[in-house]
Amino acid sequence: MKEKMIFHRTIQNIKALARLDAFSRDESNRRKQFNALVLFGLPTMGAYGIYNLLNADYFDCWFIFLSAAGIMIGWLLARRLDDPGPVYHVNTFLFSLLALAMMISGGEGGSKLLWMYNFPLISYFFFGPVAGSVWLCVILISILVVLWPPFGLFITYPYPLEMKLRFLSTFLIFSGVICWVEYLKTSYLAKIKHKTLRLEQEIASRRTAEAAREKTICELQLALDEIKTLSGLVPICANCKKIRDDKGFWNGLEPYIEQRSTVSFTHGMCPECEDELYGEQGWYIRRKKEQKAKQVAKA
Repeated sequence: MKEKMIFHRTIQNIKALARLDAFSRDESNRRKQFNALVLFGLPTMGAYGIYNLLNADYFDCWFIFLSAAGIMIGWLLARRLDDPGPVYHVNTFLFSLLALAMMISGGEGGSKLLWMYNFPLISYFFFGPVAGSVWLCVILISILVVLWPPFGLFITYPYPLEMKLRFLSTFLIFSGVICWVEYLKTSYLAKIKHKTLRLEQEIASRRTAEAAREKTICELQLALDEIKTLSGLVPICANCKKIRDDKGFWNGLEPYIEQRSTVSFTHGMCPECEDELYGEQGWYIRRKKEQKAKQVAKA
């Protein structure tokens, strides 16, 4: 059970690294890193190439110049291509060949071996923790082949055993530190990107809610504008009860109120008007007597 949990956790960590690796391959970041490589790397390579030329070390000289030319061409292609991923891999391969050539030639007491310390920076900064580790494993195997040529296939600089072991240990430590720094950087940037995305979504939702609120306010304002109320002094005729409007026209009471409010009239008759209109008619007199008898009976 414990082994399954460890295996499951390992798989989750690998998936997390893969997601971070995909984020680290963000094209804008890689272009900036490639620009930095060209800005600082090409002048340095040019200076060492000229130095080797002056010292009649023509093999290293032309190898450096060809590598620099390849990196420059790759930089120009990366600026024009939509997906310059293959260009980064080709340039990393060219740099690895240059570093391995420097290792083979040795030079000045084997100091050219130090060029190899640049490779972890290039591989991890260009390709992220996962793909960068793959490149690092490839170059590490190549380093072992150069330091200990199998079956004497080629002749390399005779590095002392102590120097080989120190280089390998420091190279592995340096590569591990760079990998960890790259992991922390990409994870931090991924968190920032996630928080930025959440903020953008929150802003969008708030803008939507604000637009809905503004729409509701406009609808309510329109509804309020449609509501008509009567206020102030109303000029009314003392005899016929007609009302004078703002234009000086006399209107009946019902039309005047209906036009200026949401009131609608229904018609009936008060008892006084009923007596005045129907008081002398027999049906009305009988109905009145019946109503009075019912009232007495209830009492």
